[in-house]
Amino acid sequence: MTIIWTRTNANDAAMTIGAVQRALADSQRSDEANAPDAFMGDPYLGEQVAALRAQWPVDTAAVLSGGPGALGRAVGAARALARRATWWYQLPQWQQVHQFHSTSVRVLDSLLAGLAQVRQRVLLLEEQAAKIKSLEEQLGIAYERQRHLLEEVERLRADVELLKGRPTL
Repeated sequence: MTIIWTRTNANDAAMTIGAVQRALADSQRSDEANAPDAFMGDPYLGEQVAALRAQWPVDTAAVLSGGPGALGRAVGAARALARRATWWYQLPQWQQVHQFHSTSVRVLDSLLAGLAQVRQRVLLLEEQAAKIKSLEEQLGIAYERQRHLLEEVERLRADVELLKGRPTL
């Protein structure tokens, strides 16, 4: 069983459903991309892509906590108040950053999927090249046998001609 978490601050059902669909699609891409050989045996690439997939969302409503104690709560409340007071100004920039990050992750997933397809094609071509080389070797052996057989046929024809030209006893 897989549990997929998603967060949205939207009051619109369509936006919430869209967020759930994106989370499900991201999870499916993650499962496909985390398959063995997805990163060509490069653990660093795998770790970085996993971190990118996990950290790309930007929570536009997030406020850093102020820390423990009364002063920390007061700082947190001031930050939340400042966030609420300036959301109308900051929201377009945060949405642009969020959109860029999500697009970057989707492009990276597409590139990795394309790279996996290219890798499969290369492996298939290498396998076919090995088969072709084996067939070429067998063909070379067959040509050599054919040449020896033709030489033998010519030798036998010469022997037959020689025997025809000999007087019979």
